[in-house]
Amino acid sequence: METQSTMDGPVAVAGRSQTSGFIGTGAFVLLLVGLLVLPFAMRPSQQQASGLEHRGRKLVVISSHWEGARYEFARGFSQFVHRTKGIDAYVEWLNVGGTADMVKFIQSEFSRNPSGIGVDMVFGGGVEAHRH
Repeated sequence: METQSTMDGPVAVAGRSQTSGFIGTGAFVLLLVGLLVLPFAMRPSQQQASGLEHRGRKLVVISSHWEGARYEFARGFSQFVHRTKGIDAYVEWLNVGGTADMVKFIQSEFSRNPSGIGVDMVFGGGVEAHRH
């Protein structure tokens, strides 16, 4: 049994050893590190995350949409093209930022190469972005 000193003299403390605090702290730190590392270790590859294999015909899309919208569009597009045309296709996303960044990118690329910028479709950005 462990004893602790107080102003009234030594007091017995049952069931606690000096190493139990260290083991408890070590286990807590190990658990915390595991929780922080686990999502990165279990994260699927980019190809698995898109749910699509990069085979077949490629559609290059520039978009200001968030990842969830891009994923759903890419998955639906690939399934639709396969079902209606019988061909495999996938979407390659160009993510340059928000709408203003997307417009600047397109204008900059066309000023360098007026014959084309290698983008098949612009997805998102609102009406005003498409007027430029």
